[in-house]
Amino acid sequence: MYYLFDFLRLRDKNDMQKHFFILALLILAFNSEAQFSDDFSDGDFTRNPEWERDTGKFEVNTAGQLHLSASGADTSVLVTANSRVERTEWNFWVKLSFNTSANNYSRVYLVSDNANLEGPVNGYFLQVGGSTDSISFIKQTGTQVKKLFQGNFSCTNHSTNVFRFKMIHDSTGTWTLYADDTGGTNYLEDGHCVDSGIPSSSWFGIYCHYTTSNSTKFYFDDFYV
Repeated sequence: MYYLFDFLRLRDKNDMQKHFFILALLILAFNSEAQFSDDFSDGDFTRNPEWERDTGKFEVNTAGQLHLSASGADTSVLVTANSRVERTEWNFWVKLSFNTSANNYSRVYLVSDNANLEGPVNGYFLQVGGSTDSISFIKQTGTQVKKLFQGNFSCTNHSTNVFRFKMIHDSTGTWTLYADDTGGTNYLEDGHCVDSGIPSSSWFGIYCHYTTSNSTKFYFDDFYV
């Protein structure tokens, strides 16, 4: 605030231009704190941002999407650093080319304190699919999970399921999910809840649980936090 007042008192044009440039950099740095985005247009997921964990089981395909390229029945995870929780918006695109089941589904961890998403985690995730063929927002505390809400209209009982999601968490602790079940941006509200039990995060991540026949049928794109 002091710097802003000092800037407004300047009269010399060159000084004003110099200070305006510095002020713009300060504002940009503040607004970009702990944010990340990745549309995989660089053909890479190991930098800018760096994704970690099961990197050998994923690739960027020719369509510029993050693609699971595994074999056998397993669970595969990728994570990248993210500390945003409150007053945050998450956006991403998901395609599952199978009818989901109890052994075939994906989770997108919006919040996690642990990079090992297969172990005890304190966080929140959106589960796409599962035994109910639905979209669910779930809170995880250690190894315990609690469903906070299930999507109002989205379902995953098709041979190809494509979604674009937008989740907003505001300063009152309200989580609101918007979804487009065609993969576009014509969002409808798909559910909401209030929960502020986990105020901090270290990681954002994806979790793919699959049988052998679906080990190459998970796709992700356009991550933005």
